[in-house]
Amino acid sequence: MISALEQVKPECVVITARDVTEFGHRDFGSDYARGFGEWINSNYEFERIFPTAQNAGWRLYLARRKG
Repeated sequence: MISALEQVKPECVVITARDVTEFGHRDFGSDYARGFGEWINSNYEFERIFPTAQNAGWRLYLARRKG
C-alpha cells in the first residue's frame, strides 16, 4: 500500500481506527500499522480528527502531504 501511495502522492489521506475485536483480533495489524504510521509521519501532517469526542468507538484522521 505504501508503494501505491508513493506513486500517486495524494494531497490528503484519511486513516480510520476502530475496535476490531469483533473479528477475533486484539492487536490486528499492529506491526503493519507501526510501519505505516512512520511513513505517514514522515510524509504527512495530521490536520483533523473526527469525531472530536474521545468516547467514540471509531476515529478518522485527516492528514495532508507535507511541503
